Amino acid sequence: MPATCVAINCSEERSKDTAKRGITFHSFPKDPLRRKTMEGSCSRRTPDKKLWEPGKNSFLCSRHFKPETFDRTGQTVRLRDHAVPTEFNFTVKREKNEPHRKKKRPLDDWQQESQDHDYSLPSVEILAQKHRAAEQAVGEKEWQIKNMKEVEKGLKLCCVNAIDTLLEKKLISIHLREKLLSYGDIPLHLFEKPVKEFSLNQKSFVTTLLLYNPNAYEFLRKKMKLPLPDPEIIRTWLKSSDDSPGFNSCVINALAHNKKEKPDEYTHACLIIDTMAIQQHISYNSCKKTMTGFVDLGNGSELQGEPANQVLVLMLVGIKGQWKAPIAYFFANQLTTEVKKALVWHALEELVQLGFEVVAITMDSHPTNVGMCKLLGCKFTVNQQLKTYFKLPDSDHKCYVIFDVSRELKLKRNDLEAYGTIKSQEGYVNWDYIKNLHNLQGNADLRTGNAQSQEHIRASAEKIKVSLVAQPFSSSVAELLNMLHGLHVPQFEDCLATVSFIEVCDFI
Repeated sequence: MPATCVAINCSEERSKDTAKRGITFHSFPKDPLRRKTMEGSCSRRTPDKKLWEPGKNSFLCSRHFKPETFDRTGQTVRLRDHAVPTEFNFTVKREKNEPHRKKKRPLDDWQQESQDHDYSLPSVEILAQKHRAAEQAVGEKEWQIKNMKEVEKGLKLCCVNAIDTLLEKKLISIHLREKLLSYGDIPLHLFEKPVKEFSLNQKSFVTTLLLYNPNAYEFLRKKMKLPLPDPEIIRTWLKSSDDSPGFNSCVINALAHNKKEKPDEYTHACLIIDTMAIQQHISYNSCKKTMTGFVDLGNGSELQGEPANQVLVLMLVGIKGQWKAPIAYFFANQLTTEVKKALVWHALEELVQLGFEVVAITMDSHPTNVGMCKLLGCKFTVNQQLKTYFKLPDSDHKCYVIFDVSRELKLKRNDLEAYGTIKSQEGYVNWDYIKNLHNLQGNADLRTGNAQSQEHIRASAEKIKVSLVAQPFSSSVAELLNMLHGLHVPQFEDCLATVSFIEVCDFI
């Protein structure tokens, strides 16, 4: 029994006619989640108004899927992972096969003409002229054949060849090569088309290459002369006008409008960068008819990519005015320093073009953030001269880097509590002095103005209460330890290094 499409209002049947038209038939996936998603997309009901369930011989034709959901790299056309049918309710127009009628053509009238035969050969000049014309025609044909071979050679070049060239020149890593190959073997001549005709895989390929390694992208554009789009065009792809990931153009335009009305409050701002872990989960968005939960940097989800496990959020905060607004967010999976640097740089370029002056960027001291700041031009090496700022794009204004003080304070406190002692220029900073002070305050015969509770000592378990973390490093604790040292209390001998450390933390 030939396979037929089970979609509503579709009567396509597997035959030679459908094969000539390029229509393929695909069975429902065995994975329960994917199978349930495709069942819901068909919107088909049983006579008793229950959700229809496909059988073993249930198929969907290729007319119900978008072109980018197919994998045509092999001999067999297959559906990519997480492909969902979205094209329904189309009208099928069939052409009637009318029999061809033979046209009657009147016979030409034959006219017999009597001609005298000339058995003499043409002159040598005429033969030489014909020979030269023939040689010229052969030369033109050979030139056309050579050009066609060059065109055919260019058509055979694909992204795999360009990626392997970048890997040979050590411009990209093996991890980035595998990530770029996941978008398929895209022929390079497709990039000569207008940008509006780019597929999702083409956009994802060039965006990923530009964000992960801008030098490799410029090498392909300028050295290999590949027709890749300008980086300014790719930056427009990272924008979104709704709640999708990317730079939210609505929020940015609203801030620009407020800056024109109140320039004193909105011109100077600070950019806050934060990365939060999220649970990996893939779901189907019925409104947009797409799968969500994959890595998304603003140009659409990577349908063949991996699920996102973190979200990068960029928030703009006013310095002279009391306002703050999230301007962008991105779904990612293990963001690298290069990608963070590219996204932050794109955000700064957008803000500078609108007239904002970003005075500082604030973030935690995660290794990827530190590496990003080094790529921007900062220097944090102790033996070298510190440079905690960089120049804004196309501007002489400085943008300073400020690490989250409260988080840094908690990290230092946790290190001191975990290791017990930290060596400084003035001696050893010891956590036992703070614990002894707490035990001394617990004595009923002693009442001090700085009462440390048990929560202050065990604040390492606290995640939000910064006050519990900062209390042991306050000036009152330093003064009390200094007083006990002056009274020659045995438990507080050699605590001056700890006192100096606490005073520095309190000053910060």
